[in-house]
Amino acid sequence: LFAMGSITFGYAAVISVLLSNVVLRRIRLLCNQASSVAASGQATQRVTIGGNDELGELAVRMNEMLESIDRSRQAAEAASRAKTDFLA
Repeated sequence: LFAMGSITFGYAAVISVLLSNVVLRRIRLLCNQASSVAASGQATQRVTIGGNDELGELAVRMNEMLESIDRSRQAAEAASRAKTDFLA
């Protein structure tokens, strides 16, 4: 009985490690992509994390935020050009 418990515990530990590695790999990928966007200052970049879980949802929301930032930047540039043209 003790041996069966030890074997079960061993399997559970291995499965736990494998699952945590999968999740941590996706979190690291998302962090690296977010750092790349921040370092470049380019709101036109997008993050790519697949999945229908919370990390996938976070990536979708980050891309929506980047799209909003890019639209705001484009609108500000257009307003600046219009002002320059008007004053010229």
